[in-house]
Amino acid sequence: MSAAQIGNDATAEKAFMATLQLAAFGQDDNRLGGTDIGEVLLTTSDGDLCSRPLVGHEQGLDIQPADLTSPEVAFLVNVRWAMPEFGYLWLQADNGGQLYRIPRSGSAQVWNLNYELARTRVLWNSQLEQASGAAAPGAISAALRARLARAGSLLHDAMFANHDRRSHLARPWTPGSGWPSRRHAGASPWRPPAQSPHTLSR
Repeated sequence: MSAAQIGNDATAEKAFMATLQLAAFGQDDNRLGGTDIGEVLLTTSDGDLCSRPLVGHEQGLDIQPADLTSPEVAFLVNVRWAMPEFGYLWLQADNGGQLYRIPRSGSAQVWNLNYELARTRVLWNSQLEQASGAAAPGAISAALRARLARAGSLLHDAMFANHDRRSHLARPWTPGSGWPSRRHAGASPWRPPAQSPHTLSR
C-alpha cells in the first residue's frame, strides 16, 4: 500500500470518528486557532481532570474519545481566556448544567465556545442570585439585579446569532467567511431555569 493510500485511509477514519469541536472567535470576529485559545482542560463535575491538557488546530479544538479517561465521561470545558490589556481569566463552560459528552460514533458536534462560556456564566449568576435572595432577601442591590437582567437579555439576543453561527460552523470553513446574525422581532425575554442539574459548589 502506498503512502498516499495510507494517508487517505487515516483521513477517512478520522472523518468517521466521533468528535466534539469547539470554535472560538476574537474581538474582530476572527476565528481563533488552538494556539490563540491556549490549553484547554476537561474536568468532571467533581473537578477531577478527565483528559490531558488539549491544544487545538487552526480552526479550534477537536475532542475525541481517545482524549478522555473514559469515552462515556461527562465533562466541563475550562479555558484560559486571554483579555487584552488585562491578562487572562479562567472560564468554564458546562452546557447549561448538562455537561458535554462525545457524540455517538461516526458523528460530530460543533459548539461556539464564546456563547457556551457566556451561557454558563449567566446561568451560574442567576442561580447565585436566586440562592442569595432566598437566604437573605434584599441582599442584592437593585443596580446588581439590573446588571444581571441585562446579561440575561444579551444572552437571549445572542442565542439566535449562535444558532446561525453553529449552522455555518457545520459547513466547511474558509478564511474571511462571514457570520451573520438574525433578529427576531417580538421574541420573549430570556428567563433562566429555576435550577440546574449542575451544582455551584466550586
